[in-house]
Parts: sequence; structure tokens; C-alpha cells
Amino acid sequence: TWLYPKDLTLRDYQFRIVSSALRQNTLACLPTGLGKTLIAAVVMLNFYRLVSLPLAAESIYMYMHVQLCACAHWCRWW
Repeated sequence: TWLYPKDLTLRDYQFRIVSSALRQNTLACLPTGLGKTLIAAVVMLNFYRLVSLPLAAESIYMYMHVQLCACAHWCRWW
């Protein structure tokens, strides 16, 4: 299941585009004011929720890598 804002008016075409984008690569070409930003926000929120859980175990390694790079960068200048 995925999240969709309940406090906004449900527009069927936005819901279908979000649903499609969460399953496959999707390009949304809509005129100004029809909710491309909302579609992108909903897709990003759900993609982050669905993909970040398996990567949680690797987050300590990413943190260590960032710290190592920051230290190397700092040491290079001093």
C-alpha cells in the first residue's frame, strides 16, 4: 500500500499517474496547474518509504564513508 493525501481533492488522473509511476518509469506531461508537483511529491514520499527500509542496515556504512571523506577533505587543506 502507499500513501496519498486525504486532505486534497482526489483527481483521478493524478491518482492514476502516481500509481503508474510507483510501478514503472513514467513521464507526466500536464498543463500548468494540474498537479505535477503534487504527483512528484507523492511519488517521492512513497518511493522513499518503500526503498529506504532495506537500506537501513547499510546506513552506518554510508555515515562512516561520509565521515572519512570529510576527514580526508579537511586534512588535505591543513
